[in-house]
Amino acid sequence: METFLKVLVLLVGILLVWVFIWEGLRRLKVWRIRKWGVKRPLQMRSGDPLAEDDIVDDVTDRQNTEDNQQNQSQHNRQADTISVRAPEPNHIILNIYIESKSTGFLAYALFSLLKRSGLIFNDELQVFEAKNEQGEVDFYITSAVAPGVFDIKNAMVSIPAVSVFARPDLQTNPRMSFFKLLESTHTIASELDGRVLNMRRETLSEASVSADYLSVVNTYAVAESMSASKSTSIVADESMQDDNHVYQENESHVIADTRVDADSNKDQHAAS
Repeated sequence: METFLKVLVLLVGILLVWVFIWEGLRRLKVWRIRKWGVKRPLQMRSGDPLAEDDIVDDVTDRQNTEDNQQNQSQHNRQADTISVRAPEPNHIILNIYIESKSTGFLAYALFSLLKRSGLIFNDELQVFEAKNEQGEVDFYITSAVAPGVFDIKNAMVSIPAVSVFARPDLQTNPRMSFFKLLESTHTIASELDGRVLNMRRETLSEASVSADYLSVVNTYAVAESMSASKSTSIVADESMQDDNHVYQENESHVIADTRVDADSNKDQHAAS
């Protein structure tokens, strides 16, 4: 009986020590929270350019792994090809905005239009992406408001603006991809009553397309063309040339749309 009491007292003592330690840790945690506050991510304001840059960087960072996996087999086949690509910064991003002329784009109408246009919703990134026949992403469409993703289940929300961007440094044919982006941008703006803006949030003009976008696109397009000429894949080159011929015929039409949109925005501004 005496041994049992000793064991019982020992267990009670251990339990009391554990309770004191737990209570001390709890009080320490409460004290730290009261003194230093809870660490939470800062909420960027709607329309903040810094927030929008973070949106694009976040999407592109998450996409890098997927892009590397998709291009790994192509890189292996072209291991003996001399690379003439221009030096690449961390991210080469061509960004165009579509801003609503009224209170915003209804998510249901926007999502329906994007799906009808052949864009695919990426569940992991929570953005829309346009892919070509080779499986490469031509461009992405994200919300221009932080955190830059779409809630596909909430179709009744109003979206003030969207961001359409491409990564020419990761594309086999950046010129073709850019004109697809430009054409889709004008289609969305026309269908949903929006205005097309450049990366500085100014009305996109023909001069801006040439100076801000084509100058970058052409740099990578020339590099890809020179690299492709050294490739042993003749069939792939011929297919690319045929596609280029088709899209070159549409370039003047797309740029003309840019000129018309710019003139329309000027007229509306003058009328107001």
